[in-house]
Amino acid sequence: MKQSIENGNYNVVVVNPEVLMNNKGDFDKLWKKPTVAARLLHFIFDEGHCVKEWATFRGQYNDVGILRHLLPDVPVYVASATLPPPILDKVSCTLELRPGNTEIIHQSNDRPNIHLTVRPLRHAAKTFEDLAFLLPPNLNEASTAPPKFLVFFDNIKEAEAATEYLRSKLPSVLKDKIKWFHSIMTPEYRDEEFEDLRNGTTWGLCVTDAFGMGLDLPDIDIVVQWKTKITLCSLWQRFGRAARGVDRTAIAILLVEGKHLDEKRAQAAQRAEKRKLTAAKRKAQKQAGPPSKRSVSSSGAPAVTNTLPPHASDHELDSSESEDEDVDNPRSVDCSSIDRERRRIGYHAQDRDSDTPRAFPSQAIKPKQVVVVGGPIDDLINAGTREGLGCRRKVIEIYFENDKIAGNTDHLLCDTSVSTGCLRCSPKPTTVCCDLCTPNAFIHLFPSSDTITKSRTAQKSRIPPYTMDSKDMQCRDALDHWRGKAALELLGEFIVEEYGDIAFMSDEILQRIVDCIHFGKTLTLDTLKKETGWRNNLIQQYGQSLLDAVRDYLPSPSQTATGSVSGSSALEVVPQTHDTVGGLGVSSAGRGKRKTGTCSMCGQTGHNKSNRNCPARQRAQTTAIRADMQTPLLSEPSGSNSPSVSTIPFRHSPLSLNSPVSRLPSPSPSTHTSGIRFHHSPLSAGYPNTTHANIFENGSEYYTP
Repeated sequence: MKQSIENGNYNVVVVNPEVLMNNKGDFDKLWKKPTVAARLLHFIFDEGHCVKEWATFRGQYNDVGILRHLLPDVPVYVASATLPPPILDKVSCTLELRPGNTEIIHQSNDRPNIHLTVRPLRHAAKTFEDLAFLLPPNLNEASTAPPKFLVFFDNIKEAEAATEYLRSKLPSVLKDKIKWFHSIMTPEYRDEEFEDLRNGTTWGLCVTDAFGMGLDLPDIDIVVQWKTKITLCSLWQRFGRAARGVDRTAIAILLVEGKHLDEKRAQAAQRAEKRKLTAAKRKAQKQAGPPSKRSVSSSGAPAVTNTLPPHASDHELDSSESEDEDVDNPRSVDCSSIDRERRRIGYHAQDRDSDTPRAFPSQAIKPKQVVVVGGPIDDLINAGTREGLGCRRKVIEIYFENDKIAGNTDHLLCDTSVSTGCLRCSPKPTTVCCDLCTPNAFIHLFPSSDTITKSRTAQKSRIPPYTMDSKDMQCRDALDHWRGKAALELLGEFIVEEYGDIAFMSDEILQRIVDCIHFGKTLTLDTLKKETGWRNNLIQQYGQSLLDAVRDYLPSPSQTATGSVSGSSALEVVPQTHDTVGGLGVSSAGRGKRKTGTCSMCGQTGHNKSNRNCPARQRAQTTAIRADMQTPLLSEPSGSNSPSVSTIPFRHSPLSLNSPVSRLPSPSPSTHTSGIRFHHSPLSAGYPNTTHANIFENGSEYYTP
């Protein structure tokens, strides 16, 4: 390759910054050859905003300015659809663009054929149910394909999980119509999937930035951004994937967490204020002392001041009352006094403030994005409640300075043969702007927009600590053996030798299955997903095989019919939004007043056999301790009414020594004063680590279980 470039075999060389700036690569040697340098016409940085936006996790972008010193006479051309002033300043600094020798061509990046809408998430994020609108119900092989879509995520895990959810809404023959697309895929796979989306074989993709810039399809009808961990530049780049064909329109949807809405912030502020008042009252009451000692004013009311010290914060309040731990700081934004230019200055100032140098710029760590109150993403989300906005597209205009451009007349220069100019380049009129300007244009996507479903997903059962017995060990061994065979079948010998069978199923998931079986949980394909979090596609393919492998260890039908097995009474199950059967819950049918429990040892109601106050349990414990003693419990001298004391050695009871000291029932009434003294004697002859007790002969016996 190096020799071919040196020989001038190529007119254009496309390269990424990692290869271009590699000190041990070939390009640094090519620049030193006069024949190569003389043929260079331009350094072109396409998608130039990446020089700033990606420099934090692709450190070589910070070094590309060195080319200006190596080849100072070669012009630099930077192109991007998203270069607002803060990013342009950073790119110019990195590439050392000379102010007096640089021409800036600023065109509007508005896309009037993309209709904007913002939607709050109305379901738990991990369910991905807010993406259900992408697929009409009851699709089958004869159905018309839904609008072609892209859903952008910020990590691979979410992209794959969302794909599995969307596939679950389709029949088996159509599941391959939805795919994921991210950087881990091979270039060949990505080329194939891109082509399948182009020709309609694939209906939609759940993607990361790997699909982003440079991949142009003319007929993307819907683009969705999942959540708000994104800059406005990146968001506009992703929305720009839609409707790239002539005379096409599309919908761009930003799905946001509810905590970023002004309404939610106001509610959080009210709750925070209420917590402050409550905490202040408690503090004042505590300082005032007991009720009988409080100072009382002339009116007879306690002197309580509902104030907080200046240094107090929400973190010092009772956290148990907090319902909004993840809600942003509800600072108020006075939108009425901020005109368009002041808002623009605020946007750009926030971008410059966030542009801090990294200690180790070569680290491939993508920075965490947050929604800054009053920032461009925040205003885009809350444009309907911000005075001076009222339209989501205004935020785009202000941030990218599209409102400073007099008008787009390039189409007149493109085709001078007609007075209307080039029909392809001319701005297209549109009747739809955003969901604030034309809300009825989006009803077909969200017909039940006013109904917020607060259903919670089924959560894992709470498994208390326990000690595995021999049956549990055998169950784990059987699972481990099955995992090894299944991993070899799916992944192949090379992958298993390289990464182990945990690449197929982690040890944590395997142990979780053993835990569920130990406590008598009913295991099905559905409950495997809920209890373990194992991947849906693996459960569908190998779930039944897994259940067959542990069938001998599963609870019997008679045990699961009651919802528990012996020893599982301590297991708690988090309430679910749907009815369950077996060990995972009870049907809502017939659910009424809870039946009073009956003890299986004494037959009395109101407690169970594990209650320490159960008479039958106390009698059993007394009998066991008496049988375990080496000497009589009580030595009573004859002919004397005075209390005598005997020292009695105890051997350890089978119960835990960490249990509290309990008092046994007195065998007979006595008027003598009772008392007891304990001491540990680890060196007692014949009984290492035994416990001795001094017991008065009035019959009050104690033991240390």
